[in-house]
Order: sequence, then C-alpha cells, then structure tokens
Amino acid sequence: MTQRTTTSIEITVPRAHHRSTFRSLQLGSYDPTIRVGERGLIAVRYDSIVEVHWETFQGTTTYRATLTGDSRNPLHVLEGLVGRHAIRPTKASDHPSVTRSISRHRHLRIAASGLPFIESVKAVIGQRITAHDAALQWSRLVRATSQPVPAYEPFGLYELPDPRILVGLGVSSFHRMGIEERRARTIRQLADLAARGHFDDITSSTKLLVRTEAVSGFGPWSRAVAVGNAFGDPDALPIGDFHHKNTVSWALTNRPRGTDEEMTALLEPYAGWRWWVTRCLSMEHRAPRFDHRRRNLDIRVM
Repeated sequence: MTQRTTTSIEITVPRAHHRSTFRSLQLGSYDPTIRVGERGLIAVRYDSIVEVHWETFQGTTTYRATLTGDSRNPLHVLEGLVGRHAIRPTKASDHPSVTRSISRHRHLRIAASGLPFIESVKAVIGQRITAHDAALQWSRLVRATSQPVPAYEPFGLYELPDPRILVGLGVSSFHRMGIEERRARTIRQLADLAARGHFDDITSSTKLLVRTEAVSGFGPWSRAVAVGNAFGDPDALPIGDFHHKNTVSWALTNRPRGTDEEMTALLEPYAGWRWWVTRCLSMEHRAPRFDHRRRNLDIRVM
C-alpha cells in the first residue's frame, strides 16, 4: 500500500451505535489488521488505512472517517463498515425470545469489510478450531508474511497478506503457524485465485460463492462466514457451526442441543435476516455445556 492522499467524510445513521457491530470483522481482540475501541476503529485495506470515530446523540450516530491512501470510493467503504447497506426487517416476530433479543439489540448492524479474499482466508483459518486458536494462527500468518504499516506500528497494525506470497508458502511454513496441511492447501487455492485477479471483481455474495465453488475445503460454513463479513449479508447463516444450532435450539425450544436442520427450520420465518437474528439471540442465550471444552493440539510441536 502506498499512502497518497487523505480523505475525510462523515455519515449519520438514525440509530445508536452497538458495541458488537464491528466485532465480527476482528479475528481476535488483537487482530493485526483491525483495531476496535469504544469510540473508534482503525482498519487496514489494500489501498488505504481507515480510521473511524463515532458519537451518538439522542439516538443518532455520526461516523467520521479518515482514509489515508488511494481509496477510490471512500463513502462506499464507510457505509459498508457501519452497515448502512442493510435495511431492518419489517416482519414482526411471533416468538418471545426473538422479540426480546431483537428489541434489546435493535441497534446492531452487520458490518461489511469489502475484503472478500481476506474474509475467505480468515474463514478457513477458523475451521474446526476454537476462536482463541484461530486468532493466534491468523496473527502468526499476518506477521510472518506482511510488514508493519508505517506510522501505525504503535497500534501493532500490519499490511494485509499478499496472495502472491501465500501461494508460495510451503506446508512447513503453515505448520509453524499451527495451520495443518488441509487448511493450508485451501488457503493456497484461494490465494492463487486472488493472485490471478479472480477476486478483484467480486462485489457480491453471489459472485464469491460462484468464484470459490471449486476450491476444496471451502464449504458452506466457510462461505457463509466469508460473505457475511465481506458484504454484510444479514442472512449468511453459518450452517455446520459448532455453537449456533445449540444457541437457536436453546433460545427457541428450550432444548440444549439442536441440529442444523432444526436450526434452519426454526429460523425459516426470518429468511433474509437469519444471521442477524442469530447474532441477537447469541447475545442473550447460551446453551448449557455438557462436555469438556474442546482441546486442540498444537501441531507446531509435533
């Protein structure tokens, strides 16, 4: 990234800011590509650095952004980040748990990073491991393949990984990051597509799904996570997630365990907003745990 110009813009939305709006864009609290605080965020893009600060007054939030770099459409970037693209559902819920959760978190917005390649790689890293381990592995990958962003080193920010570098990484390099061969192979396939420019014109969930259809190891769960975070798709429900089906079952049927099929059926009335509804429910309900916390082996020591 070459820093060229500085652009300042602001937008106002008729809602208070919700503390979890940007949380899905971070892979761990110390994600080296984005920092989110109580009143602002700093996000790294391929063409710029985005600083956003917000202030809520009488139920209206003003977001002020500064983009340093060569961003071609700064307003589009800011509108995506704050979730201005999504219109709230008008259909009322007939379930008290959903009604209560939506009411309490009605200000939650689905943020869109606008970075389909990066969100795809993050999704692959998060496959079948804990959020803690995924955050560590993402941080290792970024720090091993990128450089600190000039003037933002005190924040621990790094440039986004170059897909051309990821394509050339050997299995042993991924192994040292804690990423086994199966996920490494998928990341390299995605990086190969990106290096050949096949991610450059992906501007919608549909395009991402079509373009990555042949990538092995990039299934429905990973695609939902990627399109949800890249484009702020409020219906991008991650089928196959370890927790979501239990959260929905517990919240809507009072049963501590559920299946993906049951979750899909329960959320059918909220089609178009299933991911947003699930996120609201997850902040109010947590299914009981009956087993030991999952333990992941660190392959770096094997």
